[in-house]
Amino acid sequence: MLGYYLFGGIQRDVVLRVVDPFYIERVFYSTGRVQPEAQIEAQITVENGGSDEANGSLLLDLLAPDGTEAGSTQIQVKLPPGSTRDFRLSLAPRRGLRLWDVDRPNRYVAMAELRRRSSVADRQRTWIGISAIQWDAQTGEFQLNGRALKLRGMNRHQTFAYLGGDAPNRLQRRDARILKYQLGLNLVRSSHYPPDPEFLDECDRIGLLVMDEFPSWQFIGKSQK
Repeated sequence: MLGYYLFGGIQRDVVLRVVDPFYIERVFYSTGRVQPEAQIEAQITVENGGSDEANGSLLLDLLAPDGTEAGSTQIQVKLPPGSTRDFRLSLAPRRGLRLWDVDRPNRYVAMAELRRRSSVADRQRTWIGISAIQWDAQTGEFQLNGRALKLRGMNRHQTFAYLGGDAPNRLQRRDARILKYQLGLNLVRSSHYPPDPEFLDECDRIGLLVMDEFPSWQFIGKSQK
């Protein structure tokens, strides 16, 4: 089967990020629940690469697309030199937040900010959608935000003619729009590797569910161990 290639070389955007020794390593957002009140949670990994103990505050803000604040919380943090730690922050449950679904892909900006004294040491902004998915184990029904949704999907390889895997961002985003608006899909499966971040962001923006896979093919389910 000639349908699965992993190309070599640099195929995606490369970013050089210069940070303070006291910085945010990564952020993972989740929704504890979405109805009747939305509960936004974050796991924020902070690293102190300096030679002294670092003290500061960690803030989490939720912003609507127009920039207005939809929620905020903060905690005090302290890290020994050369250490890394995960911090969990939860926004107060809030009614009235617009949920993300395939017909109304409402998104918010989640901003994690690390402060040392009165200055900002690091900040990360992330688009997020507030939603919940569930499979009914008996009927096999898929539910999005508590409502049944009939899935219409296809597999997608991001191999382009004459380009292979080295496609510019505009082609990645165009593929998502073709799947959504020309083929009428609401789901795409990445075969068999994580797709380009530009493709994923466009799917989030226009309302396209993604089954995001890790790099593997024909290795799952072959053993009982």
